[in-house]
Amino acid sequence: MFLRLLKEKDDKNTTIASGGDDYELIADGYLAMLRDTLDTLDDILLYFDATRLDRRKVYSALRQCRDTLYNNL
Repeated sequence: MFLRLLKEKDDKNTTIASGGDDYELIADGYLAMLRDTLDTLDDILLYFDATRLDRRKVYSALRQCRDTLYNNL
């Protein structure tokens, strides 16, 4: 019985390892999302260098940034 329980435990560990979440893929997805958000924030900061601030561009860029974050939660 003891050997059977050990075998079942090993089978469960193998199943989790082979069919579990791919954490590297998940982390890559979050990294891509953070890079996209950072690029958008950099673009927004450039809008403030203009002589006249285009509120629609700033709003649109902020909306894109917010949507990217929200969609990845």
